[in-house]
Amino acid sequence: ILNFENLTSPYAFSNIITQDFRSESENCYKVIKESWQQIEDTAKRPKGLQQLRKSFKICRNYIDADALGGWLSTAYVYTAMTDYPTPSNFLSPLPAYPVKQMCKAIDDPATGNDSVAKLYGF
Repeated sequence: ILNFENLTSPYAFSNIITQDFRSESENCYKVIKESWQQIEDTAKRPKGLQQLRKSFKICRNYIDADALGGWLSTAYVYTAMTDYPTPSNFLSPLPAYPVKQMCKAIDDPATGNDSVAKLYGF
């Protein structure tokens, strides 16, 4: 009901998802935020889409930056929506506190400084 015009921001849902990750880890938030531009820039380079397919281990021969962004966005949204203190199978099998687990993987120093590599870590 709050999503009727002029009652709430059209970005409210996205802002809540963002805050869920940011409250878990400022670095995790920054990596995710910076990755959008990195993915877009990589996709524009010669063989950039091939590099993204390899980085994310995507087996389809064709995927564009928008499709990859959609997949990642869905992963973040579903993870935040099912951020329960117990494991769940609501949308897909997830551990307890999946945002914490995802950020833990993204924050792992073993993944280096590459935002895309950090995202694949989750």
